[in-house]
Amino acid sequence: MAPKKALPAKRPPPPPPPAVAASQTANIAEPPKKKVKLPPPPPPPTSTSTSSSSSSLFASTGKHTEKSAPSRLPPPPPPPPPPSSKSQQGSNKGSKPNGIPQDILKARAKKWLLLQKNRFTEKKIQKGSHVHNVKYEMPPEHIRKIMNNQGDLSSKAFNSEKRAMLGALRYMPHALLKLLENMPQPWETEKSVRVLYHTGGAISFVNEIPRVIEPVYKAQWATAWIQMRREKRDPIHGFF
Repeated sequence: MAPKKALPAKRPPPPPPPAVAASQTANIAEPPKKKVKLPPPPPPPTSTSTSSSSSSLFASTGKHTEKSAPSRLPPPPPPPPPPSSKSQQGSNKGSKPNGIPQDILKARAKKWLLLQKNRFTEKKIQKGSHVHNVKYEMPPEHIRKIMNNQGDLSSKAFNSEKRAMLGALRYMPHALLKLLENMPQPWETEKSVRVLYHTGGAISFVNEIPRVIEPVYKAQWATAWIQMRREKRDPIHGFF
């Protein structure tokens, strides 16, 4: 048999490390920590309700600390005393509270009343030789007489009014259209209208607008159409 190999002798364990103080081990083991910024403290209570609630909380818990007195605003100053009646009467004797004298106020009131009075007075309607404060409704004979007198403008009596006659020519188309607009309808024997006339007889206008509702207008024209067809079929009056 082969001889057994001799095992090496076991070495003794190494000695323990030397003892170190606890403060030194803490500094060696833990790395330095960063400083964390804490949030700012809340503002102190301003209202009396919060201060009273905090004081009651301190009283209930029994943890009494130094309490800061609640900050209160100073009370407003008292209003000034009202002026005496004698001084007020003396200040109002010559002027109003806003400082306007009585005579100026009376003059303004008088001027305002005068303006309101003249506001509703009858003013002059036409300037020139013929002045009419108010236009009155004249009978039909009045305009007929003017038209008869002014029918022939070639005489020398109208030489002084040629300027008015020539100026009225530009309104002639409007006068003709108003005349055609107010012509009597076939079912009307005559029609009375209001007329606006020139005092010198230069021109006259029919001063009306014919107004009728659509159903009545259609009925009137339908009746006139039937009568015209009957007259054309059986001529009695000799119109056709």
